[in-house]
Amino acid sequence: PTMMESFISFFTKKNQIVLDPFCGIGSTLVGCDRTERKGIGIELNEKYAKISRLRTKQKVIIGDSRKIKEIWKENGLPKINFCISSPPYWDILNRSTGKFKEIREKNGFDINYSKKDKDLGNISNYKIFLDEICKIYEDTYDLMEEGAYICIIVKNIKKKGKLYPLAWNIAERLSNKFALKDERIWCQ
Repeated sequence: PTMMESFISFFTKKNQIVLDPFCGIGSTLVGCDRTERKGIGIELNEKYAKISRLRTKQKVIIGDSRKIKEIWKENGLPKINFCISSPPYWDILNRSTGKFKEIREKNGFDINYSKKDKDLGNISNYKIFLDEICKIYEDTYDLMEEGAYICIIVKNIKKKGKLYPLAWNIAERLSNKFALKDERIWCQ
């Protein structure tokens, strides 16, 4: 929430609309609470949406972000001033092995996003995953105020010894609608 709060404060003013199309457990929405913004989160996994609702009073919609335009219209939602999200990092959780898997299980963390076929984290084909994730952000563009910003927190992925430049591929694909302004490297 602290990192999200920092981005939200920088890119928006009080009472503006912030979207997280991959809401998860609600860190973006907590950042909205802390900065007096109006947050809207979309989350496919009901378990995570429940956790989100416990953490914030912001709007949490259980749904598939691939239908974001329909969701927006059905709910009569306003234009977005800022979009920030950390989407699934491809199928990384499904590939949890060794110590990583053991530590996640020991701490009660999920080792996959969900069992749902429509979950983007369950797509094994990189190109299809990239197409789906970028389509969501392209559709989001059409719901944004002119001059609004988007921030995508993502990392490059290594799978079976091959590096997939996910962050760069998303940036390049989205440059058809968005102008890439900057990048920030976050060392965890």
